[in-house]
Amino acid sequence: MPLWAGDAETAAELGSTFYPYRVDPLDTSSPFDWVMSIGQLGPMCIVDCEYGSEVRVVLGELGSYHVTIPLTGSLVSTQHRSTVTATPSTAAVYQPVGATVLDRWGGNCRVLGIKIETAALESTLADSLGRDITTPIEFGPSLDIGTGPGRGWAELATAVSTQIHRGDGILNQPLVAAPLANALLTGLLAAADHPFRAALADPAPGCRPPVISRAIDFMHEHADEPITIADIARYCSVSVRTLQQGFHRHLGQPPLRHLRQVRLARARASLKAAHPYQDTVGSIAHRWGFTHLGRFASDYQAAFGELPSVSLSAGRGR
Repeated sequence: MPLWAGDAETAAELGSTFYPYRVDPLDTSSPFDWVMSIGQLGPMCIVDCEYGSEVRVVLGELGSYHVTIPLTGSLVSTQHRSTVTATPSTAAVYQPVGATVLDRWGGNCRVLGIKIETAALESTLADSLGRDITTPIEFGPSLDIGTGPGRGWAELATAVSTQIHRGDGILNQPLVAAPLANALLTGLLAAADHPFRAALADPAPGCRPPVISRAIDFMHEHADEPITIADIARYCSVSVRTLQQGFHRHLGQPPLRHLRQVRLARARASLKAAHPYQDTVGSIAHRWGFTHLGRFASDYQAAFGELPSVSLSAGRGR
């Protein structure tokens, strides 16, 4: 349920679960109005927030990496003496340290805010590179979300926000939530400006067949758990990029596609074992991490020669 406040003091009190802050109304001629929805996705807290009148928000140090995406309007903010005007085509990116002030949050500005645990993002980068990260990730203060990779990342973040703020959304399924959280972390590292970005784009050495076999065994053993490609690479003691290169070289497909095939087979077993009239194709697909039912049905038919509804009906006919 969204939080709502009709005055600055109440807004700051209710929103303190996200960050401690102070709100200073700048437009006293308009009624104060504040609404915020908060959701959690793994190591990220995602908010949808809007003020009905122009305000200034004083935050201090955030303690987390953070990205602010205006869905409407504009927001001017300052951190480390860098001032950024965020709009629907330019997101603001903040560091964990450094005083942060949202100098002018427009009254028509609705934002999507993504708070990212410091350790989680730095661990994701370390897993991708296959080495420890001993310094903070110094992001550029802004991210182009109107074109290129930044646009794709912002669209994914917006879609995830829509689902996370629905009580009946598909993100209630752990096998759906975990890869989406990982996609947001890796996607930000690929889209935003930082000193490690070039290293992430460099070709990675592939791994030998025994490592691929070890990875596949891990997938089968943990297919019912919300594992990510980082979990698989960590188990095999290689970097994410090395694992990806090895799968492409030896199997002609990325690791997560192979994991999808493993889960497709598990979904088939679940459909055939379904309790009469209590399970649906949709519920079983979501349970195994398949969010797009049309694509699930198409992939299922291509793999097994029948639609998932036929497998379910066969189970009911026992």
